[in-house]
Amino acid sequence: SAYAVAGLEYYSYSYGTTTPCDSSLQRKLDTLVIWAETAEGMNLQQCSEYFGVTNPNITWCAWFVRQCGAKADLNFGNSNRPVDLSGQLGNVDFSSQNKPRVGDLAFIITEGQSTIGHIGIVVAIDENGNIYTIEGNMTTQTGPSIVKKANYRYSDGNGPGWGTIVKIGRNS
Repeated sequence: SAYAVAGLEYYSYSYGTTTPCDSSLQRKLDTLVIWAETAEGMNLQQCSEYFGVTNPNITWCAWFVRQCGAKADLNFGNSNRPVDLSGQLGNVDFSSQNKPRVGDLAFIITEGQSTIGHIGIVVAIDENGNIYTIEGNMTTQTGPSIVKKANYRYSDGNGPGWGTIVKIGRNS
């Protein structure tokens, strides 16, 4: 199972190691995660103020990821459609050969759908194989959609009530 070690320039896995990323990219990935995690609980209007932009009044999961990327000097593209975005190093299928890493983008097929319609940022992977993401435009029971943490099982990419990670946008 995978685990992240804070402060290091790479993330190692019990079944092998990943390629270390350079310190410049690592600083950008750290910044990306900080911007995403700090926005947790915000709605679209609050996120617009947080990022210093006009409220775009859109379906906003991809917009949120792009804004976090811009603050970290990472360019994920200019679309507001999740399927059109990509990681700095491109998108790969989510499989045992392509393990997610902190700072990667998680492309998600939401429950009941058949195509990618949602996206989040991988912010942690624990020793039990859980993948944690921060995602914009997550529904709530009582109010507007918000930025919210989600978790997925590494073994199959499924998240309880969320959907399934099917691709990873590689950033490291």
